[in-house]
Amino acid sequence: MAAKSINSTVVSFTSSLVNQ
Repeated sequence: MAAKSINSTVVSFTSSLVNQ
């Protein structure tokens, strides 16, 4: 469960960087 939560955070963070 924790790993999935962390993964979601990483995906959101990466998407934010790519969007910029």
